[in-house]
Amino acid sequence: MVVVRDDSVLLCRRTHAGDTWVLPGGSPRRGEGTASAATRETVEETGITATAESVLFVLETTSWDKDHHLIEIVFLGVEKDRRSSPTQLEEGLVPSFVPIRELARIPLRPPIGGYVKGYALRRQATGDPRVSTAAYLGNVWRPEDAAEPGG
Repeated sequence: MVVVRDDSVLLCRRTHAGDTWVLPGGSPRRGEGTASAATRETVEETGITATAESVLFVLETTSWDKDHHLIEIVFLGVEKDRRSSPTQLEEGLVPSFVPIRELARIPLRPPIGGYVKGYALRRQATGDPRVSTAAYLGNVWRPEDAAEPGG
């Protein structure tokens, strides 16, 4: 989840993984939607309560040997309390707000710092936190849809 506060973005430094940086987030639990998972994981990893407001971007990664394929939905997070401070809640994962101007200098995985910076610059220029975000429809499946052909 991308959470922007002033001129910084919320990131987590992985001290056990070669000192790399990642956005807070993770995989959904059984029966949990991706937006709910992003919200939960952000709180669990950083102590910051932010709601997944909309989709900022979607990315794919495929390993060089094509054995691993991952599709990630990166949400724009809106903080509940901008006065709260990131707190280390997991061993080896240190959260902090990192100045956006520093994104080009840190090992962010996946390497999406330019995209995050581009969003932040558009946001600053327009004053609109929802600028350049994709529509997120959430879970559109309904139990009555299960009987429909192809559904």
